[in-house]
Amino acid sequence: MESLLQLLQSYTNARLVVLRTLTNSQVSCPYICQATDLTVSMIRGRQRNATLWRPNELGQLASMLSLPNRFADHLNSVSQQLTELPPSQLQKLQTLTKLNVTQLAQRKQDYRLWQYNEIERLLSSLRMLCEASNAQDELFSKGKSRRRYEKKGDLERMLRATQ
Repeated sequence: MESLLQLLQSYTNARLVVLRTLTNSQVSCPYICQATDLTVSMIRGRQRNATLWRPNELGQLASMLSLPNRFADHLNSVSQQLTELPPSQLQKLQTLTKLNVTQLAQRKQDYRLWQYNEIERLLSSLRMLCEASNAQDELFSKGKSRRRYEKKGDLERMLRATQ
């Protein structure tokens, strides 16, 4: 799960670099239209609300700005690693992110379907699960009873016990 978390953080960092570079470079709207096949009104909308930029558009922008374009690789790897998670962890993530099996399968087929709010939810959920896992390891290394926490499956209770 840690590698998945790092991959998502790398994606969000690369996304920020592209958007910041685009803002700072003050590239003309017609040039962006040509590079992304978007209309001027679509670009203006994305400039007002950066969450609307799609992964493939970010990749096109990155290429236009001479930045590394690994968006497809990152999101394809995310989809692959999600399918390799143990069923219990995958189910927890699906519950926390509100992404169902069909949506994950669609995103595995086409990385362009990922929306930024889904990636943010996935990232925050993974952080929480990794934190809970680390807290669990710390708690049980202190000799606490694992059975007490596994019975309920209560992450919150376990996190409170470590504080």
